[in-house]
Amino acid sequence: MKLERLVFALLALTLFVTAVPASVLAHGERNQEPFLRMRTVQWYDVKFPDKREYAVNDLIEISGKFRMHYDWPQVLEKPGEAATFLGIAVPGPTFTREALDINGKPVPTSTNDILIGHDYDFRVVMKARRPGDNHIHPMLSIEGSGPIIGPGIEVKVTGSQDDYVKSSQIMTGEKIENLETYNLTTVVTWHAFWIAVALSWALYWLARPLLIPRFIMVHNKEWDRLITPTDRKVGVVLLVSVISVVIGAYVYTDMKYPTTIPLQGGKTIVNNTPMIEPKITVSVDRGEYYVPGRTLTVVMNVTNNADAPVRLGEFMSANLRFIDSSVPAAVANVDSAYPTDYALVGSLKVSDNSPIQPGETRSIEAIASDTAWERERLVGMLRSPDNSFGGLMFFFDDAGNRYIANVGGPILPNFQKSTGE
Repeated sequence: MKLERLVFALLALTLFVTAVPASVLAHGERNQEPFLRMRTVQWYDVKFPDKREYAVNDLIEISGKFRMHYDWPQVLEKPGEAATFLGIAVPGPTFTREALDINGKPVPTSTNDILIGHDYDFRVVMKARRPGDNHIHPMLSIEGSGPIIGPGIEVKVTGSQDDYVKSSQIMTGEKIENLETYNLTTVVTWHAFWIAVALSWALYWLARPLLIPRFIMVHNKEWDRLITPTDRKVGVVLLVSVISVVIGAYVYTDMKYPTTIPLQGGKTIVNNTPMIEPKITVSVDRGEYYVPGRTLTVVMNVTNNADAPVRLGEFMSANLRFIDSSVPAAVANVDSAYPTDYALVGSLKVSDNSPIQPGETRSIEAIASDTAWERERLVGMLRSPDNSFGGLMFFFDDAGNRYIANVGGPILPNFQKSTGE
């Protein structure tokens, strides 16, 4: 009976694991704390390719901008003091990295030049390597803070991994046709050799008396029987042989490949552009989240220092874009290739969205309402020891010009009817 229960439990566990949808497994970024996604790196103007299906060896490019949020959490290492590395978030070695650029400059290693409050252009180029359905994101890894992931798309890679080719030319002029298989025989041979050495050593001792007899020897202090002169001789022979093989292989490799470059540990210098004085300033009076209605309301004072009247068209936070559909310039700013899970047209309402005149200061309420707050698990900001929100406000004038303002502050839960409901 117990055996039947055990078999049933194993079958149930197997069914549960295999029944988990791939779409759930693809969004690990939702497990990150809300303050990490809302108050650190703000990814915007991200451009994705129109295609969603590629063959092995095809290139995929993602580009855009990111801003290091001014209200950086105190519990995290600050950019500039900590090393930062631009990368890609993909499910395993399904793509290879072809190019990483920040402000038009290649960044093959980490950098300490990413600063709070600054904006940066980025470009990521990947090469399809393994067939399958993949979820890919740009990613900024910050020492002491972890990876901050940008918006992502689903892409399908077709073909065979055997067709993948990664060629390169080394310093001596020799061209390597395919890094995937370069010197693969040598790698396999060395692995097999060391596995054989390890197995031989293990089998030698397995042939000796095992646990119980050796325990009795230890208990009786029969040291001569525990380790014999033959054991010592075998150990010395193995030690001398291993050291000789390692030294000999090193000398041979050094003679065959005299020109080598060690793994690089230096930092890349990134050119920072000067911070531009914002023409639209925002001062947050109050932030609240209406729990039953999945609605964030931000009460703020907006001052227009631009030369033309502006309207609030978009609020962006944690990769979600809440867009006011009554502002044509904001709607036009949504690329057709941008994932609809992040571009939420019609989800932003403004209490008074008539044009704010130059020099005018107005108090308005921005109301971002969508189930995405729950889907992206951002409601956890209410349970944080530092329950604050952060993001960017995008204002537009009639000519389509855009003005970006930082926004952030404490947020309180509200179970009563929201102002915008």
